Amino acid sequence: MYARATAANFVMTGGAIYHNRANGVDANQGGGGVYASETGSFTYTSGVIGGRLVGDNLVPAGNRARHGGGVFLQGNNTVFHMHNGRIINNTATGAGGNVAGPGGGGVDVYGRARFNMHDGLISGNRIYGSYSYGGGVNVEGRITGPTADQGGSFFNMYGGTISNNHAPNGGGGGVHLTFSAVFNMENGEIKDNIAGHGAGVWIQADSIFTMYNGNISGNTAGIGPGSQTMTGLPGAIANRNGGGGGIMVCCRATFYMHNGTIDGNTGRVGGGIYLAHGARTATGGYAPGTHAYATIHGGVISNNTATLDWNYYPNMEFDGDGGGIFITRTGILNFVGNAPKFVNNNVAENSGGGVRWVTGHWHTQQNTSIVQFIGNEAAQDGGGIYVGGGLFVDDGQGGLEFAPGRLTTHGDWTIAGNEAARGGGVFVGGGTFLDNVTAVGRNTSEIFGGGVLVGSDTGGASFTLLGGTIQGNQAERSGGGIAIIANSGATTFTMHNGVISHNDAESYGGGIATEPVGAGITSTFAVNIRGGIIEHNDSSFAGGGIRAGSRTNLTLGRPIGQQAGPVPAPVVRNNGANSLGGGVSIGGSLLTAERAFFTMTEGSISNNTAQDSGGGVFIGANGQVTATGGTISNNTAHTVGRVYVANGGPYNGCGGGICNTYWNPERSKYKYYEQHRCRNGRRYLFRKLSVYRPIAT
Repeated sequence: MYARATAANFVMTGGAIYHNRANGVDANQGGGGVYASETGSFTYTSGVIGGRLVGDNLVPAGNRARHGGGVFLQGNNTVFHMHNGRIINNTATGAGGNVAGPGGGGVDVYGRARFNMHDGLISGNRIYGSYSYGGGVNVEGRITGPTADQGGSFFNMYGGTISNNHAPNGGGGGVHLTFSAVFNMENGEIKDNIAGHGAGVWIQADSIFTMYNGNISGNTAGIGPGSQTMTGLPGAIANRNGGGGGIMVCCRATFYMHNGTIDGNTGRVGGGIYLAHGARTATGGYAPGTHAYATIHGGVISNNTATLDWNYYPNMEFDGDGGGIFITRTGILNFVGNAPKFVNNNVAENSGGGVRWVTGHWHTQQNTSIVQFIGNEAAQDGGGIYVGGGLFVDDGQGGLEFAPGRLTTHGDWTIAGNEAARGGGVFVGGGTFLDNVTAVGRNTSEIFGGGVLVGSDTGGASFTLLGGTIQGNQAERSGGGIAIIANSGATTFTMHNGVISHNDAESYGGGIATEPVGAGITSTFAVNIRGGIIEHNDSSFAGGGIRAGSRTNLTLGRPIGQQAGPVPAPVVRNNGANSLGGGVSIGGSLLTAERAFFTMTEGSISNNTAQDSGGGVFIGANGQVTATGGTISNNTAHTVGRVYVANGGPYNGCGGGICNTYWNPERSKYKYYEQHRCRNGRRYLFRKLSVYRPIAT
């Protein structure tokens, strides 16, 4: 069916257009079932374009063309109005070789044409051949440069469903946008589509996809054997990218999400959203102006999966990363506005259950309201969020260079109930994470950092806690609240305010722990507790509140000589260890290079308990403590010492006074409280209080 010129206006209220074929191969030729151009108009209210009905049964005898197997639109002001009906089981075929591939198995909107979908179904369409795009819908503006707002092809989706379409050798199983195309999704569903990448939606080349509402769900990218043929057609999922089960964005394109749901999608990288890198330069860098943008105003990104597919394509970079969102190279993610944003219950079979930020940029607007990362899982690092390195910026020589990145949280953030092997809530593997008001709680790690893990094999990561809470997290090894680890380089944690409480570690550091890892260790750690409260944390072995391992400089209070600031002095209280250092445990070994240092200039360490030694502070082998201010008081050790010094480690000064108690280990009818104080750098028995207490049997 062919509608052309201004007066051409076709209305379809029933019947079927099926089993037709258009043989043209040029970009402006296509439309196996319907071709409309040069301001032609087509209104579709009922019937079938594609497969036909025999009784209640659909016979798969669809239309076929190189572009727009079912419908092809081109030309300024050419409009297709779809109020109902079905565009189903149509096929777009390619010319083969390296010829630019076909577009739009079901619908192809080209060159400033417009498609308005109010209801109906676009389903079961497919596209195959080299470089093929848009199994269900392809929208191509053919306007170069960032001018999509000035014109291009438009697809407005007010309702209906785009489902079960296939683009196995390319991208955009459901929808593909390129060359300044615009897609507005007011409502409806894009679901159960399959593609090599961007299974639900693929956006590229100055195009814009705006999601106001609706659902993008159940789409699958890049999963399956390369030799498999799908639904009887030549070709398979040969594109090995596998990025973007729900949405893939690249090459100057933009995705806006105001509301709606991206749910239950699967991809090898970025199960929900994949922000991909742009064009490469001859020297291996990334060309300027090739960023991929996603701006999240509100909505839900949930139950998506980034999966490993080792049986078919081993050694893929970032396989299984970014269950909810994946950001790399020149990708830019923005969280803005006051509408709630939920990234929940996503799974990464490698790292970054909620978000995996490798490089690129992640910006959060000040006063951004409710942001939740809840119930996400990662098999390796970062159950909720994996914070990566930074942004590629213009190097002034026609390319891009890497600059360290920084993620700053604003507004009401919650990171809770996430799980990972390392960094149950957040893994800070590079760059800087600044946390203002986030509640990080009830996260779990199998090894390090129940709430937050800071560090990597090469160091260079930093985490600054400006406010908020890290509470109720658990680590099977070290750092129930926060773990700081590295093999080399310098890693830093600084706490200015906030609360770290009710966290638990099976070995070291219920609240905070540092630990060098791996062989040939050259790492260093700086832990600066300038303010805030560390309380009610527990460890099964050492450091109920804080465990500073070897190669660590721990400072409680302001640096020596710095004037007092507006933030109250830090407090370490009511923590417990089943063995050593209820409040603080200073590690280290007999090797000089492995020393640990603790400097206390202000604040308090009080009411902490150790079942063995060092109720307030335990100073291990080659640990060194210097106290010039603050108080260490009312701590309890059930065996030896309120500040316990092992192997003659240096302990200098007592600050505002040390006054700790421990049970006298004498096995007799009575036990004693001994209260100690410090004079000239040495402890002495201040008083001994006998209290009748029968010895437990």
